[in-house]
Amino acid sequence: MGSALEYAIDQGQENPASMLAFARIRLRQGLRTEARSLFERGLQIALRDTETSAWVVAELHDERAKLIRDRWLGVDGVGRVRAEAFSAARCEQARSSGQADRGYASADRLMAWNYLCPGEVAAVFEDGFELVRPRTSGDLTLMMASYRAAIDAYPGQVRANTDLLVTLASEGRWEDVLRGARRFTRVSEGHPNGLLLAGVALHRMGRSVEAAAHFESALERLPDADVEALTDIGFLLDRSETTRYRRLPAAERHAWEDQFWATKDRSPSTPINERWVEHLARASFAHLRFDSVFGDAAEVWVRFGGPNAIHIVDEGSGRLTEFWDYGSGPDITFVRWVSSNRTDLTPEGRAYVDDLGKIFPPQ
Repeated sequence: MGSALEYAIDQGQENPASMLAFARIRLRQGLRTEARSLFERGLQIALRDTETSAWVVAELHDERAKLIRDRWLGVDGVGRVRAEAFSAARCEQARSSGQADRGYASADRLMAWNYLCPGEVAAVFEDGFELVRPRTSGDLTLMMASYRAAIDAYPGQVRANTDLLVTLASEGRWEDVLRGARRFTRVSEGHPNGLLLAGVALHRMGRSVEAAAHFESALERLPDADVEALTDIGFLLDRSETTRYRRLPAAERHAWEDQFWATKDRSPSTPINERWVEHLARASFAHLRFDSVFGDAAEVWVRFGGPNAIHIVDEGSGRLTEFWDYGSGPDITFVRWVSSNRTDLTPEGRAYVDDLGKIFPPQ
């Protein structure tokens, strides 16, 4: 297929559809820069060719936006901590982690302070963290414009709608998320992603009864595997119970879930179980933001909700260390490579999360 497309393009038979197909081949080959150029060329041709299908135009915009998004995630919120910020802090247990007071602190030093002296490292982050690139990066503007262009061309385009709304949700723009999710649900005739995102927005706006109705509608439309993932309570059980729960046949697992949620209903007099709605809101966002609820970042999100703040530290190697701040106690730490969307707990982060589960079972 690749050779046929290359031959057609070499012969001057360029059209938006062939550019889209060829660019996707290059993307699968890992040639991201070349792929983006081909998506851009396809869009330029589409501007001249008024008969190009709306679907092809939307796909070209969406693919370009996805590439921009991957690059943006590598720089958004990424910063460094000035070593001088440690000068006013004290952590005797972490003395061997390095005493430099010039330049920037290593991720290892910050990690040691985080788990040994969390109160001190919080002050260090507050005084010494600086972004590598301002949050007004042009990548975000171009990414959002590309998603909107895809939606304008083909209003029901799923990934563009989903990624646009997840980005707005990450910024806490709940009114915009709700408005966009309702429009997406309408034009797509009830796509589950629109219903899930509307439910997340409504929950965050304090309208949990309406949120519950949207979650229930989404669960009715989703494939069975996605329903099982979103309703899974394994992360809320201790390790021995999790193993036993996930090995049960579906009917017995669902009975366990019903009993579990009955014990978590904070206000039995209300028409809904607010804790169940909270779980669906967390799981829905994790499912759409991290592509699955079964991953380290998604697990933490489902168990504890979203963090109060995230500090992302880059030492220039492409390896990002994320510090998720949940208030008192150490931050939960992750590692992520710029070239990957995967976010994994550090060994220290995994040990800390497991310890939290033993001391404070998720509520």
